[in-house]
This record gives sequence, structure tokens and C-alpha cells, in this order.
Amino acid sequence: MNTRTSPKQIAILAALGAVAALALWHAFSGHSVNNLRQAAGIRVNAHGNLENQDPALRLDLLKRLRDVRYHGSLRDLFHPGVTLSASANPAGRMPAKPRRIVPLPPVQMGPPPPPPIPLKFYGYAKGADVPQSVFLQMGDDFYVVRAGQVIQNRYQILSISRTAVQVKDLQSQQTQQLPLLNG
Repeated sequence: MNTRTSPKQIAILAALGAVAALALWHAFSGHSVNNLRQAAGIRVNAHGNLENQDPALRLDLLKRLRDVRYHGSLRDLFHPGVTLSASANPAGRMPAKPRRIVPLPPVQMGPPPPPPIPLKFYGYAKGADVPQSVFLQMGDDFYVVRAGQVIQNRYQILSISRTAVQVKDLQSQQTQQLPLLNG
């Protein structure tokens, strides 16, 4: 292992030491801090204390801030639902009492209506020796039924006429009139 130090390494170490010494002198000399204080308008006495330590409250500055009016959009950021009218506010001042949007009470809804009866009325038959019957379709199934009969243990045929059939849903107890479909 080579423990000799070359002149090139000594020159680099010397340069780094000089840069470090310059940085430390600049940081602790106070020149940069004084420049900042002077730019900010801060005066410091010989003991390092601020000269303008006035504990008095500047009421004139507070009054000036209090008199500032907001002239932005016509919405209230702190009260959702409050809107301000531009026509009622021509000077751009905040009104004493902004208009509030009053929500409507919720609508009380009853239970949903039962689903419509899925039967379709396609025709009827009436003969001398045959009681009046109707032709109904539900999906792919066709039924020929008379008044009083029940389809699939759910739909009861109440009455039959030439243009409509009265059907009762036995589960929901709802009655519906099925019109005769053309074609």
C-alpha cells in the first residue's frame, strides 16, 4: 500500500482548506446579517438588541384593516347555501342579512308500486256449449283460462269482456285491467 502523499493531493487539500476558511469567515463575520438587516430596515444597537421595540398597539393600522371590504364573488365561503344577489348589492357591499336558500322538506313517499302484471291479453273465445275463455301470454307460455281461474298460483282472472280482462295479483292484492292487444 502506498502511503506517500503526492504534491497534487497536497495542493487539492490546501485549496479545500482555503475555501472552508473563507466560508467560515464569511458566515461569522456578520457582514451578510448586517446587509439583511439593513435591507429590511431593522436597526440594531451596539449590544445586538433591536432599537424599534415599541409594545404599543397600533390602533390606526387595525382600524384600516377593519375597514377593508371584500369585493369578490357573490358567494359566502363560510355559510354553504348562502347566495348574494348582484342586483340587490349595486355598491359591492355585503348586505346585512344575505338571502338563505331554504331546503324543502323531504317528500314522504309510500311504498313502491307493485310490478305490473306480466300477462298479455290476445283474445277470447265464446261458444254455445263452452264458457267464455281468454287467451293470455306470459313470456313464452300461453294460457286459455276462464273467469275465476288462477295462473301460476298468483294471478286470478276476475272478469272478462271483449276489450279487457280484470286480473288480480294474489301476492300484492293489486288489481289491473289488461287491454286487448291488436295484432
